[in-house]
Amino acid sequence: MDSKTIINELQQLFERHFDMEDVVLSPETTSCDIRGWDSFAHVTLLGDIEGKFNINFSGFEIANFKTVGDIINSIAQKLC
Repeated sequence: MDSKTIINELQQLFERHFDMEDVVLSPETTSCDIRGWDSFAHVTLLGDIEGKFNINFSGFEIANFKTVGDIINSIAQKLC
């Protein structure tokens, strides 16, 4: 799965998770850019992402994701 497909899937997931229709994701997007993306939302969001892509993130990965690009790269690696 390529990065463009992953970000499109994430876009839909973020819109549902944060109940927002105007979420615009880019690889540079951070939690500061999304209203409501706090530490609790981070953990639940990543759980939703794991379910969506049928993957698992390590605790180290979860703690070190800083941007949507970090998440995309991890997903892409896990889907290879």
